[in-house]
Amino acid sequence: MNFILKNIKHLLKHYKMSSVINILGLSVSFAVFIVVAIQVYYDFTYNRSFEKADNTYFFSYYKSTEKVRSPWISIPNAKDMAAKFPEVKSYTTVSLEGSIAPQIDVKTEDGNLQMFEVPIRSASPGFLDVFTPHILHGNAADALVSDGRLLIPAKTAIKLFGTENAVGKTVFGHFSKKEYTIAAVYKDFPKNSTIVNACYTYQPDNSRENSNYFMYLELEPNTAASLQEKLNSKEFLGEDFIKFMEEQPDNKVELQLIPFYDLHLYVEDLRDGNINTTLSLLAIGILILIIAFINLLNISMAMVPSRIKTLNTHRILGINTGLLRLGLALEGTFLALISFILALIYIQFFSESVLAEFFQADIALSSNIWIILTIGVSLLLITFLVNLYPAIYATSFKMDAAIKGSFSLSAKGNQIRNVLITIQFIVAIVLIIISGFIKIQQNYMQNYDLGIEKENVAYLPLRGLKTDYNTFGKELTQNSHIIDYTASQFIPGYIGMGWTRGLEGKQVNFSSWPVTPNFLKFFGVKIIEGNDFSEENPSGLEQIVFNNEFMKKYEFDNSIIGKDFECFNKGTIVGVASDINFQSLRNPIRPMAFVILNGTNMLDFIFIKVSGENMPQNIEYIRHTCKKFSDEEFNLTFLNSRLNDLYKNENNMAKLIGLFGIITVVIAIMGVYGLVSFNTRYKQREIAIRKVNGSTIEEIMILLNKNLLLQLFISYVIAVPIAYYIIQQWLDQFAYKAPIPWWLFLSAGMLVLVISAITVSWQSWKAATLNPVEAIKNE
Repeated sequence: MNFILKNIKHLLKHYKMSSVINILGLSVSFAVFIVVAIQVYYDFTYNRSFEKADNTYFFSYYKSTEKVRSPWISIPNAKDMAAKFPEVKSYTTVSLEGSIAPQIDVKTEDGNLQMFEVPIRSASPGFLDVFTPHILHGNAADALVSDGRLLIPAKTAIKLFGTENAVGKTVFGHFSKKEYTIAAVYKDFPKNSTIVNACYTYQPDNSRENSNYFMYLELEPNTAASLQEKLNSKEFLGEDFIKFMEEQPDNKVELQLIPFYDLHLYVEDLRDGNINTTLSLLAIGILILIIAFINLLNISMAMVPSRIKTLNTHRILGINTGLLRLGLALEGTFLALISFILALIYIQFFSESVLAEFFQADIALSSNIWIILTIGVSLLLITFLVNLYPAIYATSFKMDAAIKGSFSLSAKGNQIRNVLITIQFIVAIVLIIISGFIKIQQNYMQNYDLGIEKENVAYLPLRGLKTDYNTFGKELTQNSHIIDYTASQFIPGYIGMGWTRGLEGKQVNFSSWPVTPNFLKFFGVKIIEGNDFSEENPSGLEQIVFNNEFMKKYEFDNSIIGKDFECFNKGTIVGVASDINFQSLRNPIRPMAFVILNGTNMLDFIFIKVSGENMPQNIEYIRHTCKKFSDEEFNLTFLNSRLNDLYKNENNMAKLIGLFGIITVVIAIMGVYGLVSFNTRYKQREIAIRKVNGSTIEEIMILLNKNLLLQLFISYVIAVPIAYYIIQQWLDQFAYKAPIPWWLFLSAGMLVLVISAITVSWQSWKAATLNPVEAIKNE
């Protein structure tokens, strides 16, 4: 042990630069890998915490020809399905979250109401059987079998009532003024769960036919495949429906049962994660780790010639070869231990910075102790194994040959080292290209013409207004800088209503967007057939304007204009509008209807078109006007900001990959710098002789750097097609794709070249300008 400690002390004293390079490279790579591993673990354990997760499935309709999914079902259809098939042990239907976060009022001791923004959803009693929430207080069954009762999560209970027992307490719906009694409190579901920690209340089983519910089923083990086959049979769907699909192959619908734990990563339109993103992060974390270990291996090998005399002197003096090898291997392990401690410090700072928002997982050290300990032990073991190779290599030569004269790596050793450096550069160039293109795609989506006028458009929630939207809007337009206003149920970017109806003998499926009569004109959406909505509407019928995609998909012509159409009540088709991108650009434009619903209050937002001049004063005027009609917190949002949030994940991914790309380049360059330093030390005699024979500084620098330039060129040639392929695969998830520019590939190569050249040229210049006499003396 004393020999091993002396060996480590010798390393730190005589090889400071190599130790610092290795500690910096390893610590940063360890920190990146640990953070990535936490996120990957979070993603792959999503929904796994539920007791019955292995046999829980989510129901959806899937149009395989269009790759479009409809996850909604009506309560009657859900009940019918569960009753018909013995494979279903239990099921639940859960309502969708509204456009505006529901709010609850709690009466304070002084009799006033305090408002809290908490999610409220209705659920059928089977919710308790499928998801088995852990009940802390009260009787959960009471909450879901009678109206006016709530099942609430523990953190919400603390938020509302502090440490008091919440069971039996009364709260009020902020907008509905409905009174609820808390029947039970459950332990919060984990963050990586599709089922949100909402307040759940009774769901009437006589709800309308509207498909506004998610359905989850607990099945008998190993019955999902057979049940899905039964769901798509003519016995369940009916011969007429099967015949209809056979006659219209473009409308082919498949009923699917999706494993509950697949929802987060694998299911388009339902996921809030992405398997490609998760695997990409994991790959990047591993690659950065590999690059740091390559540096450790290369620098350890580069140190061999300068240490071999000392090592073999120890052997002559009787120190066991095995102990020598153990000491050399433990040197790197000691550096890795220091690096791991530094990595934890980096992560702590990282978890408290804005960068933590790029991850869905909680990356705080205290929340991931077991993951961190497991990774730490694994990394130290890997480091020990990596260092065994140079340890064995350095002690494998005959003692008398090793002690005589100078020594350098074998040709094979140099080849291996060059290959490893080339791998480092390939990874760096690929990451830089990919991160650059993700940013290009993000900018493309943010600046894409959606077909609506969105500049200087802001919106406010209508709930909480003490008047109707028209009165409020007219008050706003008293200011000449407020140009116009309109209202709708949804915000561009997410339309949360879908209808299936019959029209002209065809079954049609489309998204529905309740709006006010001037909505299309406000956003500059053109009418291409028929008429716009009528403000007067003497017929009293609800009005429909379909988009052009609806007409093309179902092969209708303008003869359907003026035909009756069932909305919530009797309606009529008045026109056809040009297509707009009303959802994320990941998806193609789909059939959609703008709808005027008479007598139905389904307007959640008022949109305000503001002059670009005097914006701070305009916002202040809107705030002042809002206070006249509402006691709610002022919550004005600009539409451009909202639409940009649709691509938040891509933005975060671009920043992360860009950051990791820079880290990769820095770690790789540190390693190359260390190798150049060692190489120039070994070539001092050669450099001195060349200078005496008339070689210039420039010629000597080229001699020292030409191998690096060759490796960079080879790396670039290999990296470009790899990066192009990865970009093409990543773009498959988007319906609208930015062109891949040639200059991106050139810029990445030039960036790595410039950084590398600047870094190593300094060391080469020092070696080339050294006095030949001093060089030969040192040699």
